[in-house]
Amino acid sequence: VKTSSTNLGIPSIFPVKDAGPENITAILGEMKNPLTGKKQFHRGIDIKVKEGTIIYATGSLIRKIC
Repeated sequence: VKTSSTNLGIPSIFPVKDAGPENITAILGEMKNPLTGKKQFHRGIDIKVKEGTIIYATGSLIRKIC
C-alpha cells in the first residue's frame, strides 16, 4: 500500500476507546475561539472525556496545539 502525505492524517479509528459521537462537543467548521472570542475555522472535532483518558492517534500527522 502506497502512502502519501495527503492521507496520513485521515482518521481510521475513533480516538477514544469508551466514547462515541455523543462525546463530540464541536465539529469542523466556523466557530468562536474560546480564547480570543473571534470567529475562526475549526479544523477538527473536540471530544469531551474525563481527565486521564487515553487518546489514541488516528493518523500520523502532528497537531500543534496553539
